[in-house]
Amino acid sequence: MTESVMVVFDNTKSGQSLFISVNRADGPWLTLNSKNPVWQYNFDNTCQIEVASGSNYIFPFIEYSSGVGARLFVSQQAITGAPNLTTAQFVFDKIEMGWNAIWNQTSVDFLGIPMQIQVNDSPPYGFKDTASRDVVLQGLMNVTAPYNTFVYPVGANSPQSIYRMFSPGQASSMGAPPWGYQLNNCLSQAINLGLAALNGYQGPFNYGGFVMTNFKQLSSTSISLSVNGETITLTNVTTDGALACTIASSPNDAAGQKAAGLIGAVINRGVLYNPALWGQNVPPNSGYPINYYVQAANNANQFNYYAQFLHSMSLDGLCYAMPYDDFFEQDAAMTVSAGAKVRITPLSLLYAMSTKELMARTT
Repeated sequence: MTESVMVVFDNTKSGQSLFISVNRADGPWLTLNSKNPVWQYNFDNTCQIEVASGSNYIFPFIEYSSGVGARLFVSQQAITGAPNLTTAQFVFDKIEMGWNAIWNQTSVDFLGIPMQIQVNDSPPYGFKDTASRDVVLQGLMNVTAPYNTFVYPVGANSPQSIYRMFSPGQASSMGAPPWGYQLNNCLSQAINLGLAALNGYQGPFNYGGFVMTNFKQLSSTSISLSVNGETITLTNVTTDGALACTIASSPNDAAGQKAAGLIGAVINRGVLYNPALWGQNVPPNSGYPINYYVQAANNANQFNYYAQFLHSMSLDGLCYAMPYDDFFEQDAAMTVSAGAKVRITPLSLLYAMSTKELMARTT
């Protein structure tokens, strides 16, 4: 008998009808509009369901080979296939999922619809109940420039006119104006100060079975260190490297990749300069590291302000807001196994009018 995960799409908080569909990374779509869902390669009207505001839709996420990711697309209008992140002219977002895999709402690329996920009877994770789309997007538009500028469509100036807010990592990877060029030096001073402070640090720094010692600055954008006795060289230690997850390691083995990821994480969090602050992910402060994303002379007030704000709007401060948020378990994610029940809840999409606007519309 085919195993499944029972998914409850709970649309009692969004205030709008929403469309859902499930697409595997290797191509197939799940036939949601069926008593016995199957995976099929062609997208048709069986692969999408409109869930009315105030209602739930329950479906089995059925077994397939592990190791292949899938996405639950949630959109304000019907789709005809996987939405294009950089061109889709409507509001949508996604839940990353998979068979016996980690499920999360990743905001590593963009934020369109704040959601929560609950696995069985565990507490929900994701955005706070108060994190309506209006509140989150307005908050992102108010963060330190240029992190507040990556709206789509370009020039949109209010939450109700924005389809989504791109992350700085996505903006960096898009490159050409009006995107990543604005970020070229956003972390450069923090990197310069941090690499200089690390130069000569002997450690040891332990992370996940990797023992790191003998840190040496090689240039303004490179560093070497020893990981479990192996010499690792990291290059492209730059703003783009940290934001777009492109810090390079040589050799590019498990030790090198772990070192590159760790350095990328602490640059984004504004704590590169002090290894004593790298792993403070325990209470107080409800799991939100009290020394991450803190303005300081040693980081020149430079860190990932997009990630900082999304963490502040998330339950227990946990959010997949940048590629390295799994370092020290700052990501909002949980492994979902066969037989589990998962509730996915989009939060309010309704635009909260100001008193002035409300009076203008009613007089």
